[in-house]
Amino acid sequence: MEQTNIKKPEVFKSESSIFSHPIQHPKPDQMKLPTWGVIVVLIIAFFILKPFIYITDKKRHGK
Repeated sequence: MEQTNIKKPEVFKSESSIFSHPIQHPKPDQMKLPTWGVIVVLIIAFFILKPFIYITDKKRHGK
């Protein structure tokens, strides 16, 4: 009978009661976006959503 070298997953031992799980890195096929890209997307979303949220009031226009 041959023995194969099968590695068992390592059990994560937490040194802190606050952070109790290992870090999970993004998967290789998961979408990645740099910080500046997130900021640009949020600015564009703001200008698209602003007309739907802002209600003009003729009594308060310019105040």
